[in-house]
Amino acid sequence: MVWAQNTPAEVAIKDKLDKFSLTSNIDPKQKEARLLELKAESEKLGYDLGILISGNYLIKLYGRQYRYKEQLRLGDQLKKVAKNKKDTYGYISGIYQSTSLALGYLGLNDASLKDLKKAISYAETIEDRDTRLYQLSVCYENMALNYELKRGGDINLLRDSLLYTYKKSLEMAKQVSDNSEAIRKNVKYDHIAYTYMRLGMLYLEPEDTKENLESAEKYLLEGLKIHESKKYEIPVDNRIMMLNQVSWLYLEKKEYHKSIDYAERALKLENVNKNPAHRVESFEFLADSYREIGDKEKSGFYMDKYTYLKDSLSLAEKKEADITMKKMVKEVNDENKQSSKKQWMITGILALIAGLITAILWRKKNKALR
Repeated sequence: MVWAQNTPAEVAIKDKLDKFSLTSNIDPKQKEARLLELKAESEKLGYDLGILISGNYLIKLYGRQYRYKEQLRLGDQLKKVAKNKKDTYGYISGIYQSTSLALGYLGLNDASLKDLKKAISYAETIEDRDTRLYQLSVCYENMALNYELKRGGDINLLRDSLLYTYKKSLEMAKQVSDNSEAIRKNVKYDHIAYTYMRLGMLYLEPEDTKENLESAEKYLLEGLKIHESKKYEIPVDNRIMMLNQVSWLYLEKKEYHKSIDYAERALKLENVNKNPAHRVESFEFLADSYREIGDKEKSGFYMDKYTYLKDSLSLAEKKEADITMKKMVKEVNDENKQSSKKQWMITGILALIAGLITAILWRKKNKALR
């Protein structure tokens, strides 16, 4: 299906969404309210492109806030709208990427991989070169994240695959033109910085050898350089994440005062842009660093906060995973019931046809005998 914007109302919604994409660091609650409003306007008009664009932004927002249940519920709606449509602008691929990640974080790896393959198949059909490269780069990055979630914390499993996949993602992202009209420079470099961060984290996880720490520092500081540059506007949420990983780096390097500095900077930003998953990381690095410099009081203070918040998040994640699993099981059962009904209907129809044919033949035979 080729996209078309025929009515002034549809053009107005597209313009609002285009302007919306150019702004960053909006309060998440305001952002969500505005996107829901534009999505509702699009639904009222039957404007599918507007639904997919606003939905794509919303589903990514939910992902950054770890609202996986809402991500998947919205994803189900958007996939129905996207059915039999061409992914001209890359929004459909983006939706499948988001649901793939949500499923992966909930431990549903097979379902996650299925959605990721769908995202790649859509991304490969995108006509604009920069959009295609960017979406495929994100897919490669998500594939690496899928590997990481699947290996269950064992760094020795799939290590070479992870390095290859992240570096492939980085290579594709760097090919996107800085002058692209489709992929803004802020979006490109935010993605590149994030991939540098993931590579840095990959080197921080195994044994703290000199080589591993040097590689981790190289990649993390490359990403941090992008975040601190005035050339780009990076979302606050991603800046918090980067600061926490740099704090982790200096904790491993035993430069504890630097680790404290970066974790405190992350917490300060998190006070403005609330996200408990980032807060719990900052608490952990602060507790460990203060313990190492002998400040037991501050270490205990942050450890108490870390333990309470960590337990709360684990409980919430488990509850969400259980709900999602039950929903998926119900969908499979419903499909099986529908399939069984169809089979019974087909069997009944065939039996009826066979009966009619038998009756006709019997009547003909009797007529011939008479």
